[in-house]
Amino acid sequence: MVVGVGSIVGLSSRAKRSIAERLLASSTPEPNCGCVLWTGAVNNKGFPVIDVAGRQLVASRVAYEIAIGSIDGLELRHRCRVWSCINPAHMEPLTTKEKCLRAPPYYSMRTHCIRGHPFEGDNLIYRPQYNVGGMRICRECRRQRRARYRAVARLAAAA
Repeated sequence: MVVGVGSIVGLSSRAKRSIAERLLASSTPEPNCGCVLWTGAVNNKGFPVIDVAGRQLVASRVAYEIAIGSIDGLELRHRCRVWSCINPAHMEPLTTKEKCLRAPPYYSMRTHCIRGHPFEGDNLIYRPQYNVGGMRICRECRRQRRARYRAVARLAAAA
């Protein structure tokens, strides 16, 4: 688990300077967009991490807290949409709700399901969901899933 809330609060200015030097040593400025790209370790989700006082912390949060200040339980949104960027000017602290509302609607922009069937006409089932918007279901994938379920159920009943 990556610790984020108050990650460097309470550290001395000397320790913060040392961390800042390590951040700079493990990053490379990208000249075209202004991103500072992390070249050090990443966690299992692909986010940059740095070891601080024996704990693994998200490097972009640490860079933001050193340069700007405490985040206090908020999440950082990368304005540049580059997750390996640790440039504090490219980040803004938001609540989880604000971050979700500002995220691009990836799933609603899809024109085909994960198996390549089109989300259109008779193949599209739209299921409204409370407080979430809606959910699109591929009719062909649902038909295949139900056929597999019935086949397994017939085999189990025959055994």
